[in-house]
Amino acid sequence: MSTMLQEEVEEACETYASRIILISGSALFLVSDVILAISSFKAIDCLENTLSSTDNL
Repeated sequence: MSTMLQEEVEEACETYASRIILISGSALFLVSDVILAISSFKAIDCLENTLSSTDNL
């Protein structure tokens, strides 16, 4: 009986650890997407400002 309980506890710990790793990876992916989107919009804005300033010359 004790070994069955021990196996269930070990399985629960493995499941918990794998879920933490999965959530951490997903959060890291989302954060990197946000950073990429922000830097892309800044680059586009910079290019638009550069092009509009050369058009006025």
